[in-house]
Parts: sequence; structure tokens; C-alpha cells
Amino acid sequence: MNNWQREEDERDVIPSELPAGDAGAFVDLAAGRTYYELDAPSGKPLLICIHGWSTASYAWRELRPKFQAKGYRVLTYDLYGRGYSERPPGKQSVEFFTQHLSELLERLQLDQVQLNVAGYSMGGAIAARFVSERLERVDRLLLIAPAGTYVKLPVIRFVARNLPTVFDPVFYALASDRLS
Repeated sequence: MNNWQREEDERDVIPSELPAGDAGAFVDLAAGRTYYELDAPSGKPLLICIHGWSTASYAWRELRPKFQAKGYRVLTYDLYGRGYSERPPGKQSVEFFTQHLSELLERLQLDQVQLNVAGYSMGGAIAARFVSERLERVDRLLLIAPAGTYVKLPVIRFVARNLPTVFDPVFYALASDRLS
């Protein structure tokens, strides 16, 4: 067993009540209870904010009003094992967290709406995987210092790292229609 895995009897206790003034709620999902905060229905586009490995959804609290002022309905949530969400045992992988978000959207009846997704650090890796499987439903993706990105082809990785003046123009020329 490593730091990412815990035995069933070692689960942290999730509070049954939130601190006074907390606007969030809980939903029971397949792997455990999940804490989330979701703005009231408004007809505005949905923005899902995914936090990093060492924080919880509270990390978005200062930005939430700014996103709302830009015209978004905001959803933040605690990934399994962080914040108020339950800490299920087993391997925590990008697939595990992508399934977590998919199930959360389904339970909140948001699984058919157009999406905007923001993620930082580990949340960026989760956001990238999540969006890659739903391109037709995503309007915007914002990655902030995403973790876990890795180019599998050694030649491309070498050129991208060591020759950015060669790689960047070629990349943008080939991918310009996808980046706009």
C-alpha cells in the first residue's frame, strides 16, 4: 500500500454538516461522497473548475466571482481524497478522476450541456483527458500549469524542449485551426 491507497477502515471521516456559511453540498457517487459548489441555474454557460493535487475546491473561491462576472455559471468540486470529498481506497489515476467528474455531471443533470473546463496542476491533466473524450461538447479549455503532460515521441519531445524556435512555429501552423 502506498500514499495513494488506503484500506477501507482507514478512510477519513467526512463531515455530515458543512461549516456555517459554506454554500456547498454533497452528492453520493459510486466511489464515495463528493463535495461540490454549483451556481443556481441561470442560462449562462457552465464553467467546471478542477483543482490540483495538494489543494481542494476552495482554491477557486477568489476566482469564482470573477468567472461569474464574465458570464459563467461555475461548478467547483473536491476531487476524491481532497477537501470534503470521500477518500476511497484504490488507485487514483486520471481515468479514475475523469470518471468521477463524468458521474458528478450526470448526477447534477449537467451531462448534456455545453462545457467550459479549467484545471490547474493535476486538475489540468484531468481536464485535458476529460475534454479529449468530449470535444463536441466543449467550448473552451483552460489549462494552468498542467501536470502529467508527456510527449511519447522522443524526437518531438527533444525538438519541443531544445529547439522551441523550430517547434513552436510548426506546431502553431499545424494546430492553428484547433487553437482558435
